[in-house]
Amino acid sequence: MSTKYLGKSFDIHGGGTDLIFPHHENEIAQSEAALESKPWVRYWLHTGMLVVKGEKMSKSLGNIFALKEAFKKWKPEVIRLWLAKVHYRRVLNFTEDSLHEADRLYERLANAASLLKKIANEGVDHKLSEDEIKLLERLQDIRKRFYEAMDQDFNTSLAFSNFLELTDIIFKEIVPRESHALALKALQLMEEFNRVFGILDKHLYESGVLINISELVDLIVEVRSILRKEKRYELTDYIRDRLNRIGIKLYDEKDRTMWRIL
Repeated sequence: MSTKYLGKSFDIHGGGTDLIFPHHENEIAQSEAALESKPWVRYWLHTGMLVVKGEKMSKSLGNIFALKEAFKKWKPEVIRLWLAKVHYRRVLNFTEDSLHEADRLYERLANAASLLKKIANEGVDHKLSEDEIKLLERLQDIRKRFYEAMDQDFNTSLAFSNFLELTDIIFKEIVPRESHALALKALQLMEEFNRVFGILDKHLYESGVLINISELVDLIVEVRSILRKEKRYELTDYIRDRLNRIGIKLYDEKDRTMWRIL
């Protein structure tokens, strides 16, 4: 099946740690011999067991808790959060308390997104204070550490701790300031982190309030390019400087302008 859909060699093969031997070792031996392809799989991701009261959750033991039953009690996003905030190699213990904790964290993240959207759509900052600039730098550092964590063997547990740190800053320092620029930056980070965890789609997108940040910056850059062609350099410099102050760097080339987040 994998060969039919993925070819003679592919990147990722998953499974539980209990499948390493003999199942996956045999798969490697058989597939590499039959397909004459080495490596047959480049990366193996083996998940830790899901346990209930110290025993592996399995059909044979009769201790399975079906998702359709779990969804009657908890939101699918809560279960997804509960699974994702633990590193995939670790044993995960199924308890009511752990899911209640996941539910509490989910509501906190959802409330943070709601508050940010309100601030982001209420106005525009004309000047950032030194403290706000330092906060932008802290947010950028959180982003950097989030991706570093994900690069460390998909360390979602460490990545999620950065998500929570962002949430703490939102409640303690961004919401009290009602800073439009900080709210936009924090929203952008929440949207980026949500691409990994997939738990806040309803709160970030369905209301239609949150604008895709990348598309918004592309539009600003496009308008600025038109102004450059008209040689209205005072305005183009102003746009470049304002974007730079909120953490977006522009790079002017001969026929186009590139941008990246600082």
